[in-house]
Amino acid sequence: MKWIATILALFLCAGCTITVKPLPTRRYVHRYTSNRTRAVTKLKTVTVDSEWMHNYKRIEAEKNYTISDDQKIKPQRGKFRVPQSVADHYGDLLKSPPSPTPP
Repeated sequence: MKWIATILALFLCAGCTITVKPLPTRRYVHRYTSNRTRAVTKLKTVTVDSEWMHNYKRIEAEKNYTISDDQKIKPQRGKFRVPQSVADHYGDLLKSPPSPTPP
């Protein structure tokens, strides 16, 4: 009878296992700030002649559509320095359909 109890105890204990694994380690994130400051980029400008400027003002008056960057246009040695946004606006004005005329 003792043999049967021992064999039965072995079968019951054989199914139990103990698993040992190491504890998970924490990974610390080290954040740092850059000591380098970024330079502010200058406004990109385009140099145009007086004929371009005349056409721009004429088309702008015809379409009745001005932008705030028109104030940033500066004369320089017989030519004009205009912001890139004004040059893009000129291209958009050329591409836009003509304004409808009232009857």
